[in-house]
Amino acid sequence: MSKTVCDHTSVGIIVTREEALRSQILLIKSTKPPYEWTLPSGHADLVKLNPTEKEFKSAARRELKEKTGLRAIQLYMIHQERTVRFCGRVNDNYHVWRIYASVYLGKIDRNKEKAQDIAWFTRAELEEHVWFTARYQEGEVSEEEWLENPGLEPIWCNELDILKLFDDAEKIFPLRP
Repeated sequence: MSKTVCDHTSVGIIVTREEALRSQILLIKSTKPPYEWTLPSGHADLVKLNPTEKEFKSAARRELKEKTGLRAIQLYMIHQERTVRFCGRVNDNYHVWRIYASVYLGKIDRNKEKAQDIAWFTRAELEEHVWFTARYQEGEVSEEEWLENPGLEPIWCNELDILKLFDDAEKIFPLRP
C-alpha cells in the first residue's frame, strides 16, 4: 500500500463557548498514538500550488464536521504560519497552517474513528495541559504517566501557541451560542 503524499497544508479550528461565565475551548483526544489532546485539525489536502482562502475554509469546515459533528457557520482566520512538521506522509518536511476561530451550529457528535474523546477546557485547564506537555518534553513526566493522562499535542505548545490562539479567538467573539 502506498503512502499519501503530504500537500503541506493544514487547518486548525478554535471553537469556544461561554459556560458559567467562563470561556471554554473545544479539544479532541486523538485516536492515534500517543493519543494527545488537540484542536480539531488536519491536513487541508489541497493539492494545487496556491490554494485559495475559500478552499482552506472548506477544509476547516470539513475537519470540524468530520471530527466533532459541529457545523462551522462563520470562520475567521486568526493565524497563519509555516512550521517544520513531520506527519508521517511522504515528503512531510513542513506545513503551512491556517488557524480559524469558528462560530458553530449543532451538537457534538464524536466520530469515534477520528476522536477518542471530546471535551471543553477552560483557559486555566488549557494552561495546565501546556505546562504538563512542557514537563513531558523535558523528560520530567514518564511515558507511562503521559500515556495514562496525555497533555496537548506538542505543536500546540511549541510552534503554534494555543494560549495566544485562544486569546485571539476571544477578541473576535461575543458571538457565541
